Amino acid sequence: MSRAWMPLYVADYLADTGHLSAAEHGAYLLLIMHYWQNGALPEEDRRLARIARMSAAEWDDARAALFDLFDENWRHSRIDAELAAAEAVSARAREKAGKRWGRARALSSEVETGSREDNASIQIDRRGEAAADADTHAAAIPQHLPGSCQSQPQSPPETVSDDPVSGRREPKQAREARQAKGRRIAPGWRPAEHNRSDALRLGVPEGLIDPLANRFRDFWTAKPGKDALKLDWDATWRNWCASECERKGWAAPGAATGPPPAGISISPIGDPEAWEAWRIARDGRPLPTDRTGCWTVPTRFPSAATTPASAKGAVNAKPAPA
Repeated sequence: MSRAWMPLYVADYLADTGHLSAAEHGAYLLLIMHYWQNGALPEEDRRLARIARMSAAEWDDARAALFDLFDENWRHSRIDAELAAAEAVSARAREKAGKRWGRARALSSEVETGSREDNASIQIDRRGEAAADADTHAAAIPQHLPGSCQSQPQSPPETVSDDPVSGRREPKQAREARQAKGRRIAPGWRPAEHNRSDALRLGVPEGLIDPLANRFRDFWTAKPGKDALKLDWDATWRNWCASECERKGWAAPGAATGPPPAGISISPIGDPEAWEAWRIARDGRPLPTDRTGCWTVPTRFPSAATTPASAKGAVNAKPAPA
């Protein structure tokens, strides 16, 4: 049985192998990797030396130190325990997979049963049409002739189909379960035009929609379990945008936000000295941001009377922008 990974507890490994040379370290790792892949080691020295990538002379020198790390007959109790634990995990996974496939087969069987019921309904319809034709012919026969009779036409049962292409009927319980479960976000999701319109309407700056959408997609793609299943991803995107606008203080277009502050917007990269001076003048409090994501800095820095003593030098170091 091929195993793609092997647990290696570094602290335990270094504690047990601190006396080995570099060549012996390599040989020991090759031996335990072979053990992990095959469940045991051969007992012949020639084959062991071949696994360890050593010559016969090198193996003779390293054999005693390496054998001390194994049990009798080159068994390894720690690896045996890890193999048993890995096999238990695999067995549980196989059992769960078998249950899932069993439910899928049962659902498929229900769908096939519905299809057979539809076929039976079609046959009943055809029999009903044939009976109606027989009634028409019977009505033309004089009533006084022996054996003449009129049969009452029967209305054929109505058929209901959920799939207009195949005509198959989806069981009600399966349909309700599928609709209530939701779905994960589509791989490579990108905001459509109506998603962008929703983001702009809620107040997300146009230049920040794509970065926000990337974080939205990566978050829900990486999220495990049933919490990542949503019935309406458009509504989830709107809620995400609304929360981000509330957290960042972005106002929706046309919203009453009061008079804008008398100031200018600067980038911390474009003018780091002015930003640092104003941050210090505010006693380290964060600066307000505008809808473009830049910090808002007044056109005039605080006067010396209102500026903290620790910030006077920084404020005066750069004149206020005109």
